Amino acid sequence: MPDESTICRFRQRLIDCGLHEQLLDLLNTQLEARGYIVKRTTRVDAT
Repeated sequence: MPDESTICRFRQRLIDCGLHEQLLDLLNTQLEARGYIVKRTTRVDAT
């Protein structure tokens, strides 16, 4: 398991290379395709 400093360095390298947005878009696309991201709102009346 990587320690905190390893994760921070990896994240910073992604940002420096401009890959962090692409990686997030790819991850979100995969999650949405599998139904884990819901793009609609639900209202609950708690009265």
